[in-house]
Amino acid sequence: MQEHKTNHTALHVLNDYLKFEKKIYQVFGVPLGRPIAFKAVGYFIVIFLIEMLIYITPVIGNVLKLFPFVILIAIPIGLAYLLADVQTEGRSSVAFFRSVLLYVWRKQQKVTYIRDRLLPKPKVHQIKGYSIVTTTQSQAEKGRIQELYRLKKQQAKRNKRLNKKRKKDK
Repeated sequence: MQEHKTNHTALHVLNDYLKFEKKIYQVFGVPLGRPIAFKAVGYFIVIFLIEMLIYITPVIGNVLKLFPFVILIAIPIGLAYLLADVQTEGRSSVAFFRSVLLYVWRKQQKVTYIRDRLLPKPKVHQIKGYSIVTTTQSQAEKGRIQELYRLKKQQAKRNKRLNKKRKKDK
């Protein structure tokens, strides 16, 4: 029997090239004034459920029971509206906010990570070289500093003259 050969060609495609956000344009046939991102509706539902869980808790719920019902609905709507516009750099919202919280936590811990290795931040900073930092100067210190600057200027002039002579000799 003859063996059946198939010619396969590998097709390479860009999956994330055209990625559109899902939006809701109408509810039960009633058009909305503007499109609402599906992500915003998800945020609203999650925040509303969390708010209702807090509302029915015995001690903490007493604070929410002081607000009128309209405010209790407006809080998830406002938070969902604000969260829907957050640019998450192509990641899921949970991963994005997790990285933001880890960044804030690491900053407060005074540590940094390089290639997943923990490095403590330096506690003492030193300036090396010609920099001189003083808070109060006596007359003797001022004279010594002025002498240093004068010597540096003289040396710079000498070096400039030597460089000019070397260029002429070439």
